[in-house]
Amino acid sequence: RRATGGHQNRPPASSYMHRRTICTSSRALEYTVSHLVMHNPPAMRAPAMPSGATLLCSNAPSIPPWYFRALYREVGRAHEWTDWLRRSDAELESFVTAPGTILTTLLLDGAPRGFYMLRCEQASAELLYFGLTPDALGRQLGGPLLRHAVQAAWEEPRLQAL
Repeated sequence: RRATGGHQNRPPASSYMHRRTICTSSRALEYTVSHLVMHNPPAMRAPAMPSGATLLCSNAPSIPPWYFRALYREVGRAHEWTDWLRRSDAELESFVTAPGTILTTLLLDGAPRGFYMLRCEQASAELLYFGLTPDALGRQLGGPLLRHAVQAAWEEPRLQAL
């Protein structure tokens, strides 16, 4: 567990937002990107996953690009996630196998129902993607999965910000 002694003078978190527009095949889509920066690990550990839910963690370079694309497609279908669907296999492979990349899949009764992707670099980490499949929504899985992602990032001993 990470000591927080060196971070006592920092604010617990900071945030900022900006608007973006992308063009999909059928329309222009405006969206807001929100950034929350945590300067200290949370005081409480992540709660246990609900019954029947397990987590499968894969580290670069063992992440198959096709596997990430399948999770990304299913989780992002209702949210217009399309950027990685249009990119080449080589670009996708470079992205998912970059050093410090962690892909964790939420399995519910053995089937993928969500995922998160972290990238840990030197003293910072970024939660690149996080989401649940449509059939996993409303099943009390998102909170524990997000808390697990935060906890996993803060297990990196050099981390200063997430």
